[in-house]
Amino acid sequence: MNQLKNLGSICLLLILPIFIYGEVFISIDKPNATKGEVVSVQIKAKGNDIEFPSIKTITSSQVVGTSSSTSTSIINTSITTTKTQTYQFVATKSGDIGPFDIKIDGKVLQTKILHIYVSKPKPSTKRDDFFVLLKTSKTDLFVGEDMVVDIVFKYKEEKDVRRIQIQEFIQNNFVIKRLASAKPVNIGDYIVYKESYAVSPLKPGKWTIPSQKVSIGLNSLKADFFGLTQLKWQKIYSNTVDITVAALPQNVTIIGDLNITSFVDKTEITSNKPINLTVQIKGKGNLEDIDNINLDIKQVSVFSENPTIERETNTGTWTQKFSLISDNNYKIPKIKFKYFDKQTKEIKTINTKSFDIKIVGDTTQKPKLLQSAKTQKVKRQPSFDKYYFGFIGVIIGVMLMLVFIKFKQKITKRDIDISVEEMVKNTKTDKQLYMVLIKLKNAKLFDDTIEKLEQNIYKKQKNKIDKNKIIKKLQDKDDEYLYC
Repeated sequence: MNQLKNLGSICLLLILPIFIYGEVFISIDKPNATKGEVVSVQIKAKGNDIEFPSIKTITSSQVVGTSSSTSTSIINTSITTTKTQTYQFVATKSGDIGPFDIKIDGKVLQTKILHIYVSKPKPSTKRDDFFVLLKTSKTDLFVGEDMVVDIVFKYKEEKDVRRIQIQEFIQNNFVIKRLASAKPVNIGDYIVYKESYAVSPLKPGKWTIPSQKVSIGLNSLKADFFGLTQLKWQKIYSNTVDITVAALPQNVTIIGDLNITSFVDKTEITSNKPINLTVQIKGKGNLEDIDNINLDIKQVSVFSENPTIERETNTGTWTQKFSLISDNNYKIPKIKFKYFDKQTKEIKTINTKSFDIKIVGDTTQKPKLLQSAKTQKVKRQPSFDKYYFGFIGVIIGVMLMLVFIKFKQKITKRDIDISVEEMVKNTKTDKQLYMVLIKLKNAKLFDDTIEKLEQNIYKKQKNKIDKNKIIKKLQDKDDEYLYC
């Protein structure tokens, strides 16, 4: 009986998949690299539970990119999981790569040690058939300050060039934005290409922008098995550029030569209608780093849009728009903006002008005579006339109330409701519907709808408003919705 159990266990083992554990491999795509080249190191591990280390630097160079992939294969009854991690870095000096600890199924395995030899590239010259130049718009700048980096490649028109690969510009501790590529142009006997980048440093210090590589595919006059022309690749390198980055003063992140302006579309408006305010910052500088302006004015509802930036060759315009609504007079204060002026090497504070907004028909401001009357003390002799006139006033008030009630009974609820319903039904825009609802006696019952309409009007949102529901609510509530 025990023999049968053992035989069953053996059969079960033969049927179940078998996992392969404990294999790790490391490779490098360029063991002999030129300074400034981007090199890839690839680590492969096979197992079930695989953990890769966090690798920040390789041969003292910062890792600039990582990628990963996973694959699973089943051969016969064996399941193999392979995970691959690739690290990219800019080669700066020769050295050893690894060993790295890889944890596979609870066990730590080490990669073997690889060696990379980095040679200093020989820059091409203007007299060569192929020439690449690295140039920057400035070599001394501050943290956050913009500069333009150009990679200019040219070759003699007579050369049979089939493909050109200009290395993507990479530089640690810099923000890099690729600009639109210029079309190749003919200058003398040369065809010229140019790739441009907007670059701004993140940290102070002295930095070297390494040589940039261009790979040129030439016609080799040889064909492959399918008859396609094979290319003969040639690599050339640019010069290097040294730059110095100075730190900005504390609490300042914007640098440049800037001015600020603001304007409103009107200074007088009826109650609960919007005033449109526009703020613009123009000039040279790192406009992309400017934070949103938060405008806070008492008893004023402020709606703002996200800023936009329009760039020209050397300058730009940063714009933020606001809509302001209130039922009282108010003042739009000066908006202050602080930046570092590179020319004067000083922190400058610039500001917009203020605006006084008048609400037409506003009654919040009382005449000075009334205000002074409150504080004025007047001695008067006792008199019974006030009681007599008060009694007459009460009688007249009661009579007027009875007349009003009698008159109101003659107006049917249906007539009142229909007039408001028709106004809602006949509105064509969100703004028209909004103006109808806010004038209702009990407009608070439509707060949710009014809020959605405000978002549609002033924040350009697209909330759906169901006018049928509004009309039904009007019918259910009878004369609660009389206009004020």
